[in-house]
Formats: sequence, structure tokens, C-alpha cells
Amino acid sequence: MISVTRTIGLMTLQGLPRPGRLKFGVPVGGAADLESFVLGQQILGNPTEVRAIELAMGGLVLRSESPILVAITGSVGATRVDGTSPVGTSPHWLQPGQSLEVSPSGQGVYAYLSVRGGWEGDLVEGLRVGHRISGEPISLVVRERGEQLLPFWPGPQAPPGDIEKLSSETFIVTPSIDRRGIRLTGCSLTGGEIRSEPTTPGAIQIPPSGDPIVIGVDGPTLGGYRKVAVLTRGSLDDLYQRMPGTKVRFVKACSI
Repeated sequence: MISVTRTIGLMTLQGLPRPGRLKFGVPVGGAADLESFVLGQQILGNPTEVRAIELAMGGLVLRSESPILVAITGSVGATRVDGTSPVGTSPHWLQPGQSLEVSPSGQGVYAYLSVRGGWEGDLVEGLRVGHRISGEPISLVVRERGEQLLPFWPGPQAPPGDIEKLSSETFIVTPSIDRRGIRLTGCSLTGGEIRSEPTTPGAIQIPPSGDPIVIGVDGPTLGGYRKVAVLTRGSLDDLYQRMPGTKVRFVKACSI
């Protein structure tokens, strides 16, 4: 059994998106930063169907009663075993009785703590390691994320002028950010209400205020605002890691 003795911020168990239930009003869900989640499973040799601990602007202290192999990906700060030994993104054995401390980075939003075999159980009753699996842990190079442009596809209600603005102006991530969506400001686009229709994670909706709202993985399945664009999944992953106050810029995917 693995016990979480202290937490900071929001902690959930997440895995791959779960499509196919939108008609029932159930969002696709899954890891906010899908790339970082998948990277953790690749490092450990896990199948991607397992779950990882997702930390949102937070950290934890975890204690194990048996040997476990862990990997930490996404945006993390200091990571230590028993308060001293640092842990990087490479696989690391946590021995019985040892504590792993993961601290917030202050530079990004989401971090993922993955374990060889995947997490089973829940955060209330307790966590345990999943079944034994084949395959060897490996070391992978983590892609650097910085101020790169975020690709998008033009949306179904996009005035030509708004596509030009979206491709040339700078936007700012506001504090209104969670798994449901990300609100931006900095350049007003053509907002307006439309008849509600299906939407998807990464869709950029423009309410009457003109400030863009990017639909998140736990966002609504129907949207009644004009949709100017849809981010690629990689762009949504990157945007999810931008802290409030960060400047972001977009580019048409077909222009890359």
C-alpha cells in the first residue's frame, strides 16, 4: 500500500481521454497535459491505459510500504527522497519506508507521478501498484517547452479578421484556468451567441465579451458561443502548462 501523507493544490488520478460519451454530456476527460502523461508511461514501460497522479499547481509527500519504480513528468519543482536525494525524470526506485516529496515548480501547472504497473485504488481509500507488466524502463529526452507558437485550425464561425488577429496578436492566460477551460485576454475577438452545438477540447469560443475561452478536457460538451478556432492536441497540452499571466501566441497549423 502507498499512503499520501501531505498534499498541496489539487490532486486527481487521470489517464487517457475517454471518448464516446459526448452524446450523454460526459466530457472526454483524461490528463490535462496528455504528452507529459504518456511520457511517464513510456519511461516506465507501462501501457498507456494505466493511471497516474495528476498534480495541479501542487505537490505531495508519498510513503511506500514496498519497492516501487516511479517517474515524474510535466512541470515539477524539487523532488526528493527522504528530504535529501533529488529525483529527475528518469525512473527511480522508492524503497519500503522511504518518502517521496514532490514540490510545485511555480513555472508550470500540471505534473504527473507515474508508477511502474500503474496506480490502482483511489485517493480516499488508498493507492496500490497495479499488475506486473513486461517491458523495460527507459530514459527519454523531455521536450523543452517555452514561448513557441501554438498551432490551431480555423473554426466553423471564424470571421477572416479574427483569424488574422489570432495569428498575429498576443494573449495572456488569466487566473481563470482549470480542467474545464482556460480564459485568455489581451485582444478582443468577435464574440456572439449561437445555437448550442457540440464542442471539443481545444475549441476556442468567443463570448460576447470578446475574451477567448479555450475548452478544456473536462469542459462542456455543448457550446453556445462563436467558435473561432480549435487548437491541436499538442497546443492544448502546452497551453495547459502556461501559468496565469503568461503571454501566448498562436499560428495557423497549415502555416507551419
